Amino acid sequence: MLSAEEVELNRPYLRSRQGHRITLRHGGRERPVDVRLAYADPAKSQRYGRTTGERPVTLPDMQVELRAAGGQGTSHGEASGNVRTASLPWSAIFPHDRTGALRWGDVTVNVSATHNQLAQSLTVGETFQVTSKQQAEEPAHPMDVDGLWQIKVDTSREDPAGPWLPEQSHGTLTIWFHEHLAFDTADSTDLPEPGDVDDLPLWGGDSVAEPRRLLTEVLQDQNFGSLRGLDRDSEKALENFLSQRMLQGTPHLQRAGGVFSPTLLDEDGNAVGMVELTAVIEPGRPMRKSADGKSTLETWFSHTSNVDRSAKLTSGLGIEGSGGPSFTTDHAEGHPRAAASFGGNVMGKAGLNWQVNDQLNSVSSATLMYGLRTKTSHLLTSGRVTYTVTLHRAGGGRSSSTFGPWEDGLRLRIARRAAMAGHPPGPDEVRELPEHLENLESIGYTETPLKIDGADALFTRAEAWLRQEGFLLSLMETCGGCGRCVRRSVSPRRRRTAWTAGSRSGSTGRTRSRAPAGCSCGSPSRGTPRGPRSTPAGCPTSSRSASARTRPVAGGGGARP
Repeated sequence: MLSAEEVELNRPYLRSRQGHRITLRHGGRERPVDVRLAYADPAKSQRYGRTTGERPVTLPDMQVELRAAGGQGTSHGEASGNVRTASLPWSAIFPHDRTGALRWGDVTVNVSATHNQLAQSLTVGETFQVTSKQQAEEPAHPMDVDGLWQIKVDTSREDPAGPWLPEQSHGTLTIWFHEHLAFDTADSTDLPEPGDVDDLPLWGGDSVAEPRRLLTEVLQDQNFGSLRGLDRDSEKALENFLSQRMLQGTPHLQRAGGVFSPTLLDEDGNAVGMVELTAVIEPGRPMRKSADGKSTLETWFSHTSNVDRSAKLTSGLGIEGSGGPSFTTDHAEGHPRAAASFGGNVMGKAGLNWQVNDQLNSVSSATLMYGLRTKTSHLLTSGRVTYTVTLHRAGGGRSSSTFGPWEDGLRLRIARRAAMAGHPPGPDEVRELPEHLENLESIGYTETPLKIDGADALFTRAEAWLRQEGFLLSLMETCGGCGRCVRRSVSPRRRRTAWTAGSRSGSTGRTRSRAPAGCSCGSPSRGTPRGPRSTPAGCPTSSRSASARTRPVAGGGGARP
């Protein structure tokens, strides 16, 4: 149950307060057992020769790589077609009025024809994946620790306290550490300042302090009472969604749009809803720094879209016949008492069918991937994390709760702020765009735009053109200045009747105007001499196309798929 592979795979849970749960069969029944592990007495491994500060000759040339990946995928499918099948049935009964057991004979013939019956389906899928990778060129060193094991039996899974049995040692564990983790004892106050998660995405999750804490608090929250009655498959899906792998592998996605669970079902098979997870992550105090030029920190983003199409045409002709004799115990001529007598029949069935199918399947996919990496030293920092969990109910509505902030809840590997910010070019540095970028001929794999500034005018002109050509629908929006009048932008191709709010003798009424409506806050009352129209401060003036300024998303820019 706890082999070396299982210990390594579940080490984050074994090292947490709630431990890792296994199930054992004892005394004819299954019993849940929680196991957790503590380290004691760390020392250089005795298996590789000397214990001095020098590198032992027998030490293998081993390096450690850490990788965390997470993704979010969606798919949508539709099916359509037509039914072009016609059938012509014919039935006949042949009575037998003479004496004997035979009452009558039944015959049914059905002729059917199908011509170009179409069945088609379309499935569109989209996947966005983030991979954080730390590759060390510095040697790894083995450390021996005394493994102290604790167990508790037959207790609630969500009880973090106990009762835990006393710790017991079961031998030495050998763990390989990066060199800067095994021997670097530098004071954290001397470490450089880490970058911010809103700068370049050169960061990733290193470890989760209490991987089951979020799931435990969600299930104990009163807003999520419906999640305590899920069926077994949905319980497992929720546990995997809030697991250590997801929390550590998808912090980028949690900050930008959130991640969503599969649809969860209750014990009766009814849909409960889906869970959305978002996070606020704040890097804290740096704890360790890797050596310059001896480690690489990378972040890769990939966006995959796929379309699966199929169409099937069916044509065919078929004939089917069935029939047989019916018998009765009334053997008199004409069988006058057959309805009140015992009887039965023997039936046979035969058919012939000819069918032609013409099917076409088409699968296409495209993947856009880009990444960043740095070989300068990066930092291991504590992270303050606050999670927001939202349940989108199947019948409508949602409930939400916030958990945290948790200090040191998520440890990060993050580049230094100086590395993220770069530096202005000096007098002896010349930085020019390559010709293909300067002329916008192509954007290759080596170019990674991360942010777009100064594109407001471009988006404004694009929106104005789309409204002018009728591609955007008319919008009803409240005036931002006074909050009372209503403005409607009218497409020149579709001149509609616009309504504006007016006033008459202190009472609110409605006046109809054939012209595009603007702000009517300063409209004169009926009977008032018409003069120059006044507009309150901050209220937009009348226009045929009210353009809204659209700001690009920072950090994604045109490079984001």
